[in-house]
Amino acid sequence: MMTLLKYEIYRRWRWLVLRYAALIIIGTILLNRVSSPVYQYEFIGESIGKFALTSLAIFIIIIVEGINMLKEDLFEECGYLTFTIPKKGRTILASKLVLLFLQLSFWAIISVGFGSMFFSKLPSHVMVQIETQINFYFFPTVLFLLTAFFNFVLMIHFSLTLTKTLLVNKKYSGILSVGIFILLAYLIEKVYYGPFLNQIKHVSMEIGSRSNISLLSGGYTAVFLNLILIAIFFAATAYLLEKKINI
Repeated sequence: MMTLLKYEIYRRWRWLVLRYAALIIIGTILLNRVSSPVYQYEFIGESIGKFALTSLAIFIIIIVEGINMLKEDLFEECGYLTFTIPKKGRTILASKLVLLFLQLSFWAIISVGFGSMFFSKLPSHVMVQIETQINFYFFPTVLFLLTAFFNFVLMIHFSLTLTKTLLVNKKYSGILSVGIFILLAYLIEKVYYGPFLNQIKHVSMEIGSRSNISLLSGGYTAVFLNLILIAIFFAATAYLLEKKINI
């Protein structure tokens, strides 16, 4: 897997460096602006908003690249070499997910780091209000978002891989992939998550004052459900890549 990971990094290192350098430079410029002795408090909100938009744009780029890493190998000529090397499907898929996780980690470290510095410039009473909002729901929320992110990416990877097994050319691959993804999302919501969400809603209404405990448990249960889907989509995609792909 390390060989494939190095190959993926080598293919993309210029864009990787560029996007994180841009995020750091923009964050530094905006932070320097609000750190000036003559700054006004309204500049903080404006600077936080600009940095948040920049960070969001980088995050969207990371998602698109995470999808394209497999899409390029499936539907472009470069994929011929990838799928002819003696590597298992799970190794090929894992190398792309590891790089995606590394990109997401760097983005999170930079964004959280600058975000903390921006918020430290806010008035003390605003800081107190923010701190009161960070409670015991924070950790399960982060876990849920992380698992939901990889579940989303793997659903798209599975849709693309299944499309490639059904179509040799890529003329209608986009439409078919979108159709498969929408169908999967609908079935998962109705059959998989739907009963769980309804049960959480019912329990929360029944126990009233203890709903915080119920919602916290529900958060970890949702993480567990995401992990099951991740395992299913990873195994299914890896199997298709190894056994059923049409080069």
